[in-house]
Amino acid sequence: MGKTNDSFDALGGFKVNGTTVINSSGKIVESAGIEITDGDEFLDNNGNAALTWGVVASAVNSLSITNAETTIAPVLGVSGTDTNIDLRFSPKAAGIAQVYSEEAGSTGAVLELFQESASVVSGDSPGILRLSGVSDVDNKVVYGDLSATILDATDASESSAVLIRAMNGGTLSSIISGEFIASEPIITVGDGANAPTIASSGEFDLVLTTGHATTGSISITDGAVILEGAEIHSGITSSSGAGAVPITGRIHEIITTGTGDALTLEDGEPGQRMTLLYVDETAPADTAILTPTTFAGGSNITFNDLGDSAELVYSSTGGWYVVGLGGAAAVA
Repeated sequence: MGKTNDSFDALGGFKVNGTTVINSSGKIVESAGIEITDGDEFLDNNGNAALTWGVVASAVNSLSITNAETTIAPVLGVSGTDTNIDLRFSPKAAGIAQVYSEEAGSTGAVLELFQESASVVSGDSPGILRLSGVSDVDNKVVYGDLSATILDATDASESSAVLIRAMNGGTLSSIISGEFIASEPIITVGDGANAPTIASSGEFDLVLTTGHATTGSISITDGAVILEGAEIHSGITSSSGAGAVPITGRIHEIITTGTGDALTLEDGEPGQRMTLLYVDETAPADTAILTPTTFAGGSNITFNDLGDSAELVYSSTGGWYVVGLGGAAAVA
């Protein structure tokens, strides 16, 4: 600010170069046209800097401060000629930006991303917590984000899903997503002596589902599956008459409608197991013939009598192998 010919007038105001910039009531006179140069400071009553100004040549965007009535928060915002204007907080060097609270209690400070929209619909995202940086050629990159998607915006029935995404080969891809149904998964980190765990809250099942109904898989690498007081319940599929046997279940139940019902079985995944059970028939003379696409040690398996069974395992070398036959089931 100008330092020349500065004076207090007789009424208690303050003039700069003869122009009143602060009137006798202590208010800044807007029409005075106060100019601030780069590095100018507002000082406290101890003479120390309380606010330092930075100036950019040809600037078109700036900060705006709006006060508020009771129960309403004041606003630190932006104004300018650009259509969309970011608001940036810039700590010095390795400093961090903090949301700070001295309020006693268990909650502490809260950083809230709030969307005030008059037309909220399912699929909207009320906010995104985004982690960005630059690439090795200084291009801006979004390396990850955390967001919520509205599933139902109906008053008193609101529901949402949370999505975590990470950068993968130049594309931002989902790594975790979830929505609350009736219970939530509880993830516990291991402490060196105890293994990390994933459990469900309350008396609910914990379900792990792949994104693909036929080819998705859940893999456990370099470890073992240990059941402590638990059981494995396999998925069951069934067929009636001739047709393709789905490979999405661990157990398949065969129901015949005639003699020589033709069943087919496509290739599976290496290590995949399947048990076929002949459980029902239309007439006592009914049979079923299973022909796998790739079959080691034969061409097909015939199920001759109720109660017949076949245990199969798939290998990348040879296709489906017979591990065991039950009843009158036979390989041809």
